[in-house]
Amino acid sequence: ARLVVRMFSSCLSACRDPLRRGHDDEELDFNVEECVDECDTETDDEGSVSKGAIIPRARLACDEDAAWLRPVIEHLWPKVNDALHKIMKQTVEPKMQEKLPGPMKGLSFSSFTLGSAVPSVGPIEAWSAPCHRQDEARRGLELHFHIKMESEVDVELTAGSLVAGVNHCRLEGTLVIRFDPLLEQSPIIGGLVFYFLDPPVLDLSFAGVAELADSTIEGVLPNIIESLIARKLVLPNVVHKRMVDDEAIVDTAILRDPKPLGVLRVTALEANQLMGNDFHLFAKATSDPYLRLRLASDVWTSSTVYETCDPKWPETDVHDFLVYDAAQRLQIEVYDWGQVRDELIGR
Repeated sequence: ARLVVRMFSSCLSACRDPLRRGHDDEELDFNVEECVDECDTETDDEGSVSKGAIIPRARLACDEDAAWLRPVIEHLWPKVNDALHKIMKQTVEPKMQEKLPGPMKGLSFSSFTLGSAVPSVGPIEAWSAPCHRQDEARRGLELHFHIKMESEVDVELTAGSLVAGVNHCRLEGTLVIRFDPLLEQSPIIGGLVFYFLDPPVLDLSFAGVAELADSTIEGVLPNIIESLIARKLVLPNVVHKRMVDDEAIVDTAILRDPKPLGVLRVTALEANQLMGNDFHLFAKATSDPYLRLRLASDVWTSSTVYETCDPKWPETDVHDFLVYDAAQRLQIEVYDWGQVRDELIGR
């Protein structure tokens, strides 16, 4: 797929095009961090870095396997399983019932077990937090926990005689815990902030249902879970705790509401030689492709180009993403639209 990606600074006064450095337009693995750095590093008349410039994060240490953490996770895992079961029943189930067609609106979780395989955590990285030059004296500390869970699970959904099941789950992402700001007085840590830089990757395997029901549930359930995680824990959405009561020392709004660094504008152009999923009797197989892009908690879907493996999108297919952290990644997926279920072509 060909995209045009441009980065605007937070003041929207200048445009930075990462494709201008001689890369072909087909290059999608651009460096958002480099783009943001260029936009937000301002100089004064003498060429020195201004006070508003952003100091990027720097890695301080790394524990590759974090073996010491595994017994802690094993001890907590049964409680985590029970807590997630309640979230599924109280939050996911009602939203799933709203989105499912008539015969399946009564679908509910009859059993929920994540299995005995606990998530692996590691490496754990310690970083100095990014900050504005003027805040360098109170610069915070970050811990990045790389989490991966791949397990055989036992999740059953029922609606009358219909029985659906999830038998395998994979979840992978990086959880950030930020201690910020760091103070020169007790309690040293001014605030705690928890979040995912990017939406975690979620893959569910379904079994035990008719093809139509399976296709419908397979399309609805992962999207609901991904949206729930994004609304709670993917930037700019965070869980925060202020450790100091004095707002003059620690501003709750800064912990609660991260400010965007800039705007990333994406324009869909074209794709070539995509897989054909729709078979025709007297012609080559084609697809009905569209793009699904995610950055932070924002998801954008392009228009659908029907019956082709070489789609060209209209000039109006443009979306602006707010960038909250230079380390965030733009996730790009190509789907084939279908009347029953949309199929992933590639990411």
